[in-house]
Amino acid sequence: MVEIPYDLARFPSDAGSISLKITREVSHAHGAGHFELLVLVDTEFVKGSGTCYIDRRDLAEYSSFLEALDRGVSASWRQGKQGIGLLAEIVAGEALGYSYDEIRVVAVDEGTGVTAGVVAYREEPWLAEAKNALEIFVETRRSVHG
Repeated sequence: MVEIPYDLARFPSDAGSISLKITREVSHAHGAGHFELLVLVDTEFVKGSGTCYIDRRDLAEYSSFLEALDRGVSASWRQGKQGIGLLAEIVAGEALGYSYDEIRVVAVDEGTGVTAGVVAYREEPWLAEAKNALEIFVETRRSVHG
């Protein structure tokens, strides 16, 4: 059983990070499986946080978002929905004979228009860690709520 609050992901960069944390389960008229998501931004230019509410569909879409990034495909999550979403663009690079993929991750608050971005690298372990954290959370909640 995972405890809430639960760290869902951290998109790290040399200039800061964007983190996703599920802070609580929310009672909802449609039943269980609704959560408050805290998005923490800590960059050179923007520091702060915002919350939005997600459900099981959002978690399934987040899984697809992470899978796309793992395949090297640019993707978005919750774009155009109320609250905060993520945009991620894959940019191939090369330096000193080494090829790499930058992932430019931007958190966008649709309500305020505030954006903040970081550049993470696909080759680093954060992506596998985010996929694993999501899988553990979803499986645990499934066993609790059926």
